[in-house]
Amino acid sequence: MVFAAAVLVSTVLTGEYSAWVVCFLALMLYSAVVNLTALRHFPSSDIFKIMSGTAPVPWLVGSTIAAIAIAFVAMADAITRRQDF
Repeated sequence: MVFAAAVLVSTVLTGEYSAWVVCFLALMLYSAVVNLTALRHFPSSDIFKIMSGTAPVPWLVGSTIAAIAIAFVAMADAITRRQDF
């Protein structure tokens, strides 16, 4: 999902470093929200714990993450097809 979000952001933003900066800040904000709020009690809400294998991944959570990633890539594809190069 992180890669799919980066692909989507890079198709929307045109600057050389703007997509990288936005993705980095979004990851830092996500990490802060998950670790500093009540979400820290739900390990399946932390994508970093899921990727490292320390959190159990129920089928619903895994399917939701996959669906979001597919939607991000589909949106990036639709935006790219509309662009005039």
